[in-house]
Amino acid sequence: MASLPLIGKLNNECTLDRHLWYADGSGAEATFDNLEKYFDLLKVYGPSYGCTPQPHKYILVTSDRNLSSAKSKFEHYGMKVVTGTRYLAGFIGSPTLRSDWLREKASFWEMAVKTMARASKKFPQTAYVAMKNSLQMECNMFIVL
Repeated sequence: MASLPLIGKLNNECTLDRHLWYADGSGAEATFDNLEKYFDLLKVYGPSYGCTPQPHKYILVTSDRNLSSAKSKFEHYGMKVVTGTRYLAGFIGSPTLRSDWLREKASFWEMAVKTMARASKKFPQTAYVAMKNSLQMECNMFIVL
């Protein structure tokens, strides 16, 4: 996909506070009006660059105080409007929701370590490789973010 020309075109016609792309996905931070303009421009220009917007996959994260106005402005597109969500390997949004997410992650890691500890009694090399190649990498990615 030729995303650089599309990114340039969108940047020329729309004002965003932050705008990032990762592979064929993008994220933006701006006022609701500018986000709406960005989305409308993406619908117009995107297909000619191989980028067809799929609003049912979009998640708009906003604060509690802006939630109702965000829903009224964006839900009719089919977007999900929330106060927090997982993003790449991290979390953005409400501190309360982030704490809940962290608790879930920590619970999963605790269960995984206990499972590997039990398995290591019979299969020490397998447990070591599982820890090194899977859980440790996931944890490292989380800590970096």
